[in-house]
Amino acid sequence: MNQICSSKGAGALVLGTLAFIGLTYNVYKHEVSFKSPEYFGVSFPRRGQLPVSEAARHKDNVEAVEVNEVVEEDKDRTSNLTSWKFKNRKREDWKSDSFRLKSSQSREDSFMSIKTAGFIFGKEIQCFIRGTEVDESKSGSACVCSRGFHGDSCGVPDSVWFGSLNQQEKSRITLRDKPRRILQTLIVNHEFDLFEARIQDHWDVVDVFLILESKFTAFGEEKETRFFDRLKNGWLKNYQKKILYVYLDFFHEKGKSDGWFADSYPRVYLGEQGLPRILGLEDDDIIVYNDSDEIPHRSTLEFLKFYEGFSEPIAFVYRWTVFGYYWLSQDKQGNEQITQVNAAATYKLVDQGFNNNLWAVRGKKFLSTSPYKENIQNKGIKVEPWTIGSIEHYAGSHCSWCFSTQDIQTKLLSAQSDDGPRWGNYPDKVKSEFIEKIRKSGKWFDEVNTFKKVEYAPPFILNNFNKFKKILIPP
Repeated sequence: MNQICSSKGAGALVLGTLAFIGLTYNVYKHEVSFKSPEYFGVSFPRRGQLPVSEAARHKDNVEAVEVNEVVEEDKDRTSNLTSWKFKNRKREDWKSDSFRLKSSQSREDSFMSIKTAGFIFGKEIQCFIRGTEVDESKSGSACVCSRGFHGDSCGVPDSVWFGSLNQQEKSRITLRDKPRRILQTLIVNHEFDLFEARIQDHWDVVDVFLILESKFTAFGEEKETRFFDRLKNGWLKNYQKKILYVYLDFFHEKGKSDGWFADSYPRVYLGEQGLPRILGLEDDDIIVYNDSDEIPHRSTLEFLKFYEGFSEPIAFVYRWTVFGYYWLSQDKQGNEQITQVNAAATYKLVDQGFNNNLWAVRGKKFLSTSPYKENIQNKGIKVEPWTIGSIEHYAGSHCSWCFSTQDIQTKLLSAQSDDGPRWGNYPDKVKSEFIEKIRKSGKWFDEVNTFKKVEYAPPFILNNFNKFKKILIPP
């Protein structure tokens, strides 16, 4: 443009005009208080380190996985793959496994470029394709946002726009030059439908799914590793390359007398053992911790991936349903109850502030508990908690007890000892006839608290109705 305005005069102006007329748009296809670590009786490896007992064998016996494929639809049921990651694995092989993150990639698959108005001084801007009315934006000079999206690039979802940020804080949000890497971390048991929906919906947004399966229930009884067995038999074979599996093969002694310790310790172990096995982590990568029945909306994760200028840790507001996506949790006055929990932080905060303790991401009190408080201060980590989501503008969904009757029985008998009342201790509550009755009527196990009928489901689950109909329709 400087040449157009220079002394080269009319000839350059003509050339500039022709270039402007010939401008094309490149559109890319996409579509309860806890104590210090000593309370857990564990040590925390530092950045890049493995537990000492595993370091030697890990050095020469590592399967580092690089992922550079994007799967845009569910090909699992029609796949012709004859080999997959877990096919020939034994549970114990997890100790020699690792995952190498790829370098941050271009955002071109998720954004398109358009030219703003201005014959000479117009500039190119980026529009988030999923949040943009593409045709209107291409024919105009700005990103035209679809319903549910906001901001200059139309990449800020309702959940962020109507979360806890004030207008000044929103104004600091900017589009990153390169996307962040996103890690999802969770404990798994028998939440097969929810995990399948999660990994298929989030596949090209999340860089690695770090999961832990235990040999024991939270009550301390030995159980089958149903998740691993399914993966070994080819379940989700097209998606396994992004799964890093951690196996907890013992029940901590403290868990026998402290049910809340038994419930929390696997989260500590997941961070302690899992995060050092993810190679190439950087300070600003985002770690998301969810319970297995909490699924963030894709748009929530996309925002964290593509934008910066916000603080941490980040709480998510989930829409809370029970037994399926049809009974809405409500209080005694009939008002909707939500689930709000801390769910995301940068690797810098998790590693240098929380010593890789993923449970600390979840708990607000850890920010003011030693040694985490001192770590955060010494490392100069800025901590300003905020929230994504509000009623009607959720960051995701929490589908509690979303199982078949048989799997609800399993959950009842697996619950930790201090989860009072522990309904698994009441034989009548475990009977299939009783469970069927409350699933149909929308009553809780106490038969006092009731839920409100609602027609709701996350977009991916709703768009795959036949596959997930058992958690979409009451029995």
